[in-house]
Amino acid sequence: MTLIPHQDACDDVATPDDGASETSPVKDPDRVLRDKTYLIIDDKPYSMAMTKGFLKTFGMTRQIDAVDAIQGYRILRDEAVDLVLVSYEMPFMNGIDFTIRVRQDAESPDPRKPVIVLSWDARESTVLEAINAGVNEFMVKPLSATALYERVRSTLLYPRPFIQTAEYFGPDRRLRNIGPDGREKRLPDE
Repeated sequence: MTLIPHQDACDDVATPDDGASETSPVKDPDRVLRDKTYLIIDDKPYSMAMTKGFLKTFGMTRQIDAVDAIQGYRILRDEAVDLVLVSYEMPFMNGIDFTIRVRQDAESPDPRKPVIVLSWDARESTVLEAINAGVNEFMVKPLSATALYERVRSTLLYPRPFIQTAEYFGPDRRLRNIGPDGREKRLPDE
């Protein structure tokens, strides 16, 4: 297994002397999130509008939308996108197949691109399929604005390192255990 450090999602990493707090390594996390570009891929207009509206609530207005994963992948190749939110349930290519293409396609512009899959299907088999495809996060619809914000924030500000094995490429599948001081509580691997 190879552990691949993730490139920082933001360049505003700071020290406490620069105004960062003990719990956040970023000077102004909300500004960092506002300055990112979000690709929302959903074939259902209502779901797309809800996701876009929730992001706008938190000032995340730099949004690009696509009505299917094929169009979304083209946009990902042509535009500077910081995070992808993709619906699982779509014709032609679902959100998991999209993630596999981003992670494994030789033409992929960035195999480490953060991807959050949004789904009405909360079955364990679907969640495990998404995790094993290399998603950064999996969220069950209907979404709440707060939950979406927390997942976007953790994905961009606290990215997990990527793992590469013969069978898997993607973010470390073990969830982080961050304490109130912002430090990792999980014991290191031996």
